Amino acid sequence: MTDEQKSAIKVYSAMCQTLTEKGWNFERNDEKLLVKFSCGGDDLSMPFIVQIDADRQLARVISQIPFDFDEKHRLQGALAASRINYKLAMGSFDYNYETGSMLFVLNTTFKGSIISGETIFQMITCAAATVDDYNDKLLMVAKDMLPPEKVAD
Repeated sequence: MTDEQKSAIKVYSAMCQTLTEKGWNFERNDEKLLVKFSCGGDDLSMPFIVQIDADRQLARVISQIPFDFDEKHRLQGALAASRINYKLAMGSFDYNYETGSMLFVLNTTFKGSIISGETIFQMITCAAATVDDYNDKLLMVAKDMLPPEKVAD
């Protein structure tokens, strides 16, 4: 086992321990060093995956936005993601123009160090707050109820 793999396992174990101590329900995949769970937002449910990437020495929080932009609204989706990303201090909405799907992604590295489970928990809460702030607005853009210029207001 490489040093990178050992570091990744330590970070993954600390994350799982912290989530357990905080009483969270989550599904573990110890082989892939990832957990899955959902959070209830103000408007929409928010699915999350938190993965520890041993090769790149990253902790990655990912939330799939639970709808796609139809072909007619793909440009609006791209504009909305761009406007939101310009305002964000941490993380980004990654948009696939070809499919109309969108993810929120927040990464941090642990290369040369070990980050705590609490650090990852703070990443999760930051990601959840960001997704909750914007997922309903993105849905309104996808349904042509809000112009993309207004999504980050």
